Amino acid sequence: MPNELRRILFANNEVMNAINFFKAPGIPRLTDGVITKSSLDPHDQNSILINFKNFNKEEEKLVRISVASMGAILINYCISLKIPLAKKANKEIKIIDDKLALELTLAH
Repeated sequence: MPNELRRILFANNEVMNAINFFKAPGIPRLTDGVITKSSLDPHDQNSILINFKNFNKEEEKLVRISVASMGAILINYCISLKIPLAKKANKEIKIIDDKLALELTLAH
């Protein structure tokens, strides 16, 4: 049987909106700034590093969010925007050109 692959690529401002929309302990608020890059932590494959530049400060800071939390954040954001997601699909976070993507694979 064929598999279906779907990738939802998020612009950096959408990732920031998704993070700020998701209200859970341990998830930082990213306000008054922009995300410049997202990457997988080279020392911890279970963490996403987000480069965040605050408009009020010159330096960028690294924000660390677990892959599991980022998955929950992006899925929750898709649901809030009424983007359909197959319940039975295998969901995985990917980094594509320094941006976050939610990849769904569904076996038929």
